[in-house]
Amino acid sequence: MKKHLLLPAITIWMLFISCERDVENFVQFLNEKEQTYEEICHLAGEVAWQRFSGEGTIDKDLPDIRFQSLFENDTLKKYIDYYHRNGHLIKNDTLQRRVELWHRMLTGAQVNLDPEIRSLEHKIIAWVDSKDPDKNRQTNEMERLALELLRLRNEKAHALGFENYAEMTLELSGIQPDWFHHLITTIDSLTLPVYRKNLDSLRKSNQLKSIQSQDVQSLYFKYYMARIGPEIDKANSRALMIKTVEDLGFAWQEDAMHMLEKELPEGLSGEGITIKIPGDFRTVFTPDLSFKNRMHEIGHGLQLQSVKIHYPILKGYDWNLGGDNAGWAEAMADVIARFVENPKWRAKYAKQKPLQQIEVTPAEMAAYLRFQLVTIMFEWHLYQDVQQDLVTLNNKLMRKYLLVEEDGSNAPKLASELFIDYPMFLYAYTMSDIISWQIHQALDTRFGAGYIFDPGTANFLITTLFQDGELYPWEQRLQRATGKKLDMAGYFKAHGF
Repeated sequence: MKKHLLLPAITIWMLFISCERDVENFVQFLNEKEQTYEEICHLAGEVAWQRFSGEGTIDKDLPDIRFQSLFENDTLKKYIDYYHRNGHLIKNDTLQRRVELWHRMLTGAQVNLDPEIRSLEHKIIAWVDSKDPDKNRQTNEMERLALELLRLRNEKAHALGFENYAEMTLELSGIQPDWFHHLITTIDSLTLPVYRKNLDSLRKSNQLKSIQSQDVQSLYFKYYMARIGPEIDKANSRALMIKTVEDLGFAWQEDAMHMLEKELPEGLSGEGITIKIPGDFRTVFTPDLSFKNRMHEIGHGLQLQSVKIHYPILKGYDWNLGGDNAGWAEAMADVIARFVENPKWRAKYAKQKPLQQIEVTPAEMAAYLRFQLVTIMFEWHLYQDVQQDLVTLNNKLMRKYLLVEEDGSNAPKLASELFIDYPMFLYAYTMSDIISWQIHQALDTRFGAGYIFDPGTANFLITTLFQDGELYPWEQRLQRATGKKLDMAGYFKAHGF
């Protein structure tokens, strides 16, 4: 009897040892591929820097060629597919997360690195970047190419099992479509009463027969200007940026944080470029970029230079869909930018007394957010049907979110940086504002009202939010830092809704 029991036990033990060895071989292979991946990320960063700074002579297509070669490696694809389907064989949480991000990235690359798609993207962006005074003659052709690009993206995404490219982009970024729609409907429902009441007031005070978009644009711009932050003498800008982050307890790394002031392509005012995590982050600002927005770009750098995890796939390189979450990345930059909105910071460094500090009203904020909803949902609905009339779609959304009563004759231009280089990205700014507000509430609770001058602030941000890179899903990082999930109700209540 004992002999009969011993044979199955030996068989199970041998299978266990075999599985362990298979995983070990996989880890060794993956480590090598991630080193290659990081080298290509460095190259992609240099090419992006070359585009915006005008420095360098690297072939702009080289990163795509090398990424495509890496992602088409048959052994890599088979390994990732196998362990993604058989995650129970991996007992290490970090390895499971690496497999998850690799799976997202390999999936997204089948669309975003498709040669026909990349060719169209490069052609349109080259036109956007062009300084040719006659470039407007090509606008209609570029719009046609942009529509063709969106159609191809949809076609490729659908072939992979997604409803469309918009859903694919969200899902591979760690955002489920249901969560996205919850974000949109929450913003809509919580801002609508305030917005509607303000429209009624506008109609009466200005004796308007009908509401048009220009009637509420002033509220949008008032909010935008109030959030743009205090004016700072440009001569003191760099020194004050460094002083602000040092007040928080960050050690400024001069050799890792490069800043350049230069005109940028249409639609861009500041660009943060990751070359190496950690070790090399570069920013390009237009001369008129506000101090707060400069701090936003510096915030990207502080986050990435604080990453301590050594697995490249988990560091947060954003050159490929699936490598990070846009809303979270923007939120971490906004956490730093938001310090200059603090009344104590403004009193000390901007010499603003409380009465001089511009406060936003719920009516202004509602108008701003609802304008944002129009553009966010324009892109979402466009990917549902790229053949639909764009002006009709835009008018429908203007009526829904802005409650305008007269149709316009225009629609957003598709041949732009937003739709070509940053697809399904705009929601990230709204998401990031909620997250950064929530983190500042946690800082105030932990350190008191003087947290902007407490050197413990940096350590808290680094240990709870920055150092682990993409090891944990963004929701888990937020809950660890604040003790809560995304607090949309608290955010809107705090802003008067």
